[in-house]
Amino acid sequence: VYYIETIEPYPEMIHVDTRYSWGNSLSAPIPEWAVPDPSFDAQLCIVDRVTGEEWDFNEIRGKYPSFTSGSGTKVPEGVNGEGVLQPDMVGSRESGFPLMAGLIRPEELKAGVIEHALVFGNDGRNGWENFVSPASTGCDYEFGPDGDHVLPMGARLQLRPDFDISILTPSARVVANALIKYGMYLGEENDGKSMGLYMQTAGDENHDGVVEYWDELWYGLWDDDDKESLGAIKASDFRVIELPPIAGERQE
Repeated sequence: VYYIETIEPYPEMIHVDTRYSWGNSLSAPIPEWAVPDPSFDAQLCIVDRVTGEEWDFNEIRGKYPSFTSGSGTKVPEGVNGEGVLQPDMVGSRESGFPLMAGLIRPEELKAGVIEHALVFGNDGRNGWENFVSPASTGCDYEFGPDGDHVLPMGARLQLRPDFDISILTPSARVVANALIKYGMYLGEENDGKSMGLYMQTAGDENHDGVVEYWDELWYGLWDDDDKESLGAIKASDFRVIELPPIAGERQE
């Protein structure tokens, strides 16, 4: 995530082509030093907190100012909106959720409270491309129609209110409290991993390659002990909030 409202001069609009038929080309004010998340999805989110605008990219490749991406989306209403896309829109997550939606941010842990639902990824897949509101898309090519035993994209889970959060570290308790009060939505297909939440990252590029500013963002707020502590919460500690009707399947 890169915040650009204070950058002088303001970043110029860079056109990013998309490689896939379902993606959307998009122009966005990308800073010269912005690099995508180092994961396979290579996601990049640009936010202007003054105007509220948000630009999302998935599988963005290349170097400034020449980029291509799998998809690009300017989020309607930006960060001031409801955190969902219109049913006919394709976002940069497999659920269609904007990249900022449900993201754990360092300023929230510093304040000691997260006042929104979270987004999680799960290796359980999403059951034959099915999705439910508030997700706007589904994405799964490994399960057939009999995969109904797995969660659809957009499913909402809640950490059971009687879970003993006193066993967690203070930072992990902040996350757990949000999971109890607001729950979490299935927003990504987290291949080969257990259930995982999403936290803000940012990086820069120097002559030696990509440098993660994780320590700068999260120093004193989150570390391996907190991550291990949160791991005390198991999938069986969650309950599924009643699912809406299946909204549909993503069309190519």
